[in-house]
Amino acid sequence: MGFIASAITNRIAEAAESYNLYNSLTENNAGLKTLLKISLDMPEVSTPIEFEAWPEYDDVYLVSGGMDSYIQWNMRGYRGDAVAIFVNYGQPYAQQERDFVKENFPGAMHHTNLLPHDPKETNHIIPFRNLYLLSVANQWVKDGGVIHIGAVAGESGEGGDKSDEFFKQFIEFIYKTEMKRINIFDMKTKTKNDWLRTYLEVKNDYNVLNTFSCFQPKEGLPCQHCKACLRKCIAMVYAGQEVKAHALYPDILKNKYMGEYYKAMSDALIKHDFSHYTQQRARQDTEVLDIIGTWK
Repeated sequence: MGFIASAITNRIAEAAESYNLYNSLTENNAGLKTLLKISLDMPEVSTPIEFEAWPEYDDVYLVSGGMDSYIQWNMRGYRGDAVAIFVNYGQPYAQQERDFVKENFPGAMHHTNLLPHDPKETNHIIPFRNLYLLSVANQWVKDGGVIHIGAVAGESGEGGDKSDEFFKQFIEFIYKTEMKRINIFDMKTKTKNDWLRTYLEVKNDYNVLNTFSCFQPKEGLPCQHCKACLRKCIAMVYAGQEVKAHALYPDILKNKYMGEYYKAMSDALIKHDFSHYTQQRARQDTEVLDIIGTWK
């Protein structure tokens, strides 16, 4: 028996289909388009349905165990009600992140939204991850509210799910499908390195160095061999915390990504190709990697 969408669903799907974000997500996957229609479907009803009141907030912060969201939360300006939300999407380091969030984000909500991807099989690059995360946050943000996400300068290049274009299309998609106005605040005024340096200068809060950034932790400690460990080590050295970075990552020189990462940053500077990494990030990271290369 074939699936027949209700009139309500058809109207929603038509509105979504007229919008570029929907088309870009489904143009190569007819099954996904059908799945979206099914997920939206609802029976026609002649009487109002009463739902339990759903709490909504002026500001919703997507948080993890990492530095970026910790800094964004602690340097936030209060506009009204704010809430931090941690999403367990099946990452193997979810427990360590959850423990850090529970201790450092008072009143944070914990949401489980397992994804159909194994992070280990995709080298921890999760397709549409920020689409999932923003969709969760959208459930809790008020009309006219703001979703805060720790996307820093130098990470998105010209595309991807941290890019300005992606955020713009998500905002417009929510308005076209829900008639709800939201905004997204990121951290693209500074690189990860500059944010850590600024945060330590302004807040003098060294607990930020205890944030958790590791894809493959071992007995609760950073593995030192993944990209997340390398990025955090670079940020710490750039922020003047070389001694602490060396103590936390004594084997970072064995990180298998160091060589290819240094080459990628150097090539970007030599070729003036900043479509993937910004010039500022490439310059900062190569300078720091030169310092780390002298460690013994």
